[in-house]
Amino acid sequence: FSEAQVARAREIMAELGIESLAGRRFGHLSTGEQRRFLLGRALVHDTGAGACILCHTTPDNPLPVAGNVGPPLAGVGARMNAGQMRLRLVDSTRINRASIMPAYYRVDGFSHVASNYAGKPLLSAQQVEDMIAYLLTLR
Repeated sequence: FSEAQVARAREIMAELGIESLAGRRFGHLSTGEQRRFLLGRALVHDTGAGACILCHTTPDNPLPVAGNVGPPLAGVGARMNAGQMRLRLVDSTRINRASIMPAYYRVDGFSHVASNYAGKPLLSAQQVEDMIAYLLTLR
């Protein structure tokens, strides 16, 4: 790896709060540490759970489908910090009342919600954090 790549990797690890793992190989990370990034990536590209890929493009999209309703996610990690991402994922209407992006963690203020979904977020708090871990790497 180049010095720039190593420096960038260290920056991302610091943002994720895992800089103490810098000297460890990916295969030596705990299952939980590996899963945080991988689950986030899977949620972003899952057309059912996170479904981000239906409206956004990503630089590493493994699927033959990608939307163009929302902005591209390439570079989102350079444009936003974790808190800004979290606010958008939890409830983007707090930033833009006209947003059509799903509120992944908001549970109130909705109408016409099926009874089996009432009071339940679309994603768990951990899933939101996993998505943020992945999105922060998109520089």
